[in-house]
Amino acid sequence: MGIEYQCCFCGLQIESVGFDVGGLLYTTNIDSSGSKQHSQQLWCHTKCLKERLHPSAPLYVLEIAKIEESESSYPSD
Repeated sequence: MGIEYQCCFCGLQIESVGFDVGGLLYTTNIDSSGSKQHSQQLWCHTKCLKERLHPSAPLYVLEIAKIEESESSYPSD
């Protein structure tokens, strides 16, 4: 049985296909020393994250992934 993921935004299961599963790393006390910081990774659908991001916070990793995907489709020499 594979690993199951649940979206932290919509609560639905995430199938591991395409650009999903996406992970968010939330860190508290980011300006403090490491001993005061705590982190948690949350999972989400890419679509759910994109719908909730403010336009001033672009999700540029999707553009990078699209470029890499198109480059890998070129025949090698």
